[in-house]
Amino acid sequence: MYKTSSERWSLCKAWCKKKLCSRKECANYAKNGGVCIRHGAKVKRCSSKGCTNHAKIGGVCKKHGAKVKLCRCRFEGCSSEA
Repeated sequence: MYKTSSERWSLCKAWCKKKLCSRKECANYAKNGGVCIRHGAKVKRCSSKGCTNHAKIGGVCKKHGAKVKLCRCRFEGCSSEA
């Protein structure tokens, strides 16, 4: 059905309302300034003592209480998170 896993992954991302990195041919999600971490976005770290995970909501990671809504792919036959 798909030639590569990146083709399938791009379909999943297309269904979700999250923005993609503005760099040409990059399929990662944009974090800050319209670019992904690989292309220079700065991300905040969890504020819990000793934790190095990325902060999601309220300055903490999922492990320390951030509630993150998952976006599921709606493409027929796909069960991936988009």
